[in-house]
Amino acid sequence: MAQRKFNRAMLAWLGLLAGLGAIVAMVAWNGIGTVAQIISAGGWAVLLLSLYFIIDVAGSALSWRMLFARGRAPTLGVTVASAWMGSSVNALLPVANVGGEVVRARQVMRHGIDGAAAGASVIVDKTVQGLTVLLWGLVGLALLLGHTADRTVILGASAGFALMAAGIALLFLVQRLGVFGPAARAAAAFTDRAFWHELAGSAAALDGAIRATYARFRRFLCASGIKLATRVVVGTEVFAATLLMGHDIPLLDAFTICSLAVTARAIAFAIPSGLGAQEGAFVAVGALLGYPTELMLAISLATRLREILPYIPGLFALQFIEGRAFWRRRAARRHGAA
Repeated sequence: MAQRKFNRAMLAWLGLLAGLGAIVAMVAWNGIGTVAQIISAGGWAVLLLSLYFIIDVAGSALSWRMLFARGRAPTLGVTVASAWMGSSVNALLPVANVGGEVVRARQVMRHGIDGAAAGASVIVDKTVQGLTVLLWGLVGLALLLGHTADRTVILGASAGFALMAAGIALLFLVQRLGVFGPAARAAAAFTDRAFWHELAGSAAALDGAIRATYARFRRFLCASGIKLATRVVVGTEVFAATLLMGHDIPLLDAFTICSLAVTARAIAFAIPSGLGAQEGAFVAVGALLGYPTELMLAISLATRLREILPYIPGLFALQFIEGRAFWRRRAARRHGAA
């Protein structure tokens, strides 16, 4: 078990280093000075792009909150704070976009949400995220088809989206069938240890909570609609970045670049923040639309401000909360022992 955890951690760190290496290589190849000059043309105003994180986190929190039963959801403040800390973990740490979901569930549980309901909400929210990435990507593909008739590009993109759709459908089916309970019961059948039998009961409750979440189909659709709308609004970030840098890219072109870059990042989920994957998508799609590589790299790097500046405090906030909880538990154990 320890060896498997070590191997997963090593792969995550290797993915992080590979992504960073890809970015450095692309910037160096196209001229560090040129890329830096384009970014600096926006001056300090480029930092304003980080404010898009408010839209991103708030929209994601509202979408996630819809997945809880009516009247049983955490407060809006708790949901937003939990979404912020979870996004901070996913954006800045090599956790393959999974660690942040654990953080979100753990934080709402601290505020009285049942463990099964919290776990089900973040699991179903992954389906919402995948579904909206697919829809947003298809919008970008449709817009791209108006600029190119290259059969290789069209067939390759279509095949990629078909595989993504199949993956989301499989994820939905597996969640609906309920796999956590049977897996835990199978493990419990081979041992008399109470831990596994307790886990089997918890896993069965999680399966039931997931089915109940999907049964609230209108709320699921509403959550998906909010998340998709959030992606569209955040997509204007590319348009805003080009204006700040003194360039003029039509809004629909900005949507095309952003939506397909988001899709590329989703495919490269094991790499923290899709490092390298996003930049590669910006360059490739930008080239099809007729934009220079150095401009696309500059825009991609500028938009990453939203994923760095606001999320560093999120990690500190999480550390503070977890540290305080740890010392409280320790003090309680000492008091009980006395």
